[in-house]
Amino acid sequence: MHSVTLVFTQGPMKGESMQRDLGALTLGREPSALEPGQMTVLLRGADGSVSRNHATLLDEGGRVLLRNVSGNGTLVDGKLVLEDAVLRPGSKVKVGSSHEFVVEWQVVGAAASKEKSEGISTSALMNAGPLASPVVRAVLVVYLGGLLAILAWLMLGSSGDLYVADDWPELEQAYASYETPTLSNEERARRLAFAQQTVSRVRVLRIKERSADVHKLCRELMSLEADIDSPIYRYGAKCLGSF
Repeated sequence: MHSVTLVFTQGPMKGESMQRDLGALTLGREPSALEPGQMTVLLRGADGSVSRNHATLLDEGGRVLLRNVSGNGTLVDGKLVLEDAVLRPGSKVKVGSSHEFVVEWQVVGAAASKEKSEGISTSALMNAGPLASPVVRAVLVVYLGGLLAILAWLMLGSSGDLYVADDWPELEQAYASYETPTLSNEERARRLAFAQQTVSRVRVLRIKERSADVHKLCRELMSLEADIDSPIYRYGAKCLGSF
């Protein structure tokens, strides 16, 4: 597990820092836990450019991952992230128009011993066997460089510039007037937070024209609320039929 520290460098919380043990940590204007036990960070003084649930920090396979769940996107080291980004120690994250913070972390508990052991093994591997040869390493660098160039060409040649409108503001407004007397306020907030995250990911996947993944998320929205009058259910059904 990672222990992360957020150091705020710009915005209403400038000069503040906080430390959390990272499982999943959601940040936003009015954040709500998407799962039981999940921690949240309230970004005080946030304006409308910061979504209620804007981004989540995750401990995933020994990496610290930022998952954008806002239609506005999140900046990581100056680059716009619409879906996921792997952070490095010292990564600078900007949420909305003002809140900016630096992410630092350390590995704690059993994972720290495992990472240290794996680091020693990797170092030994690089200095023994075929990889110890400078010629072999040079060939690998050229080969990997070629693969990266091909991937970049494919990405530039794709339809990644396709514009897809952000449906979330309209859906959020419709859900605000949707009456669900059998649901607690906590459950209603959880469903709304889940829907926001899912709709944001649907938008990104539609831009990338990944129809199979879009269909899967649309079905998840429909199963979230079985009531066919629910705006969330109707959005999922419309999305499933129109893509």
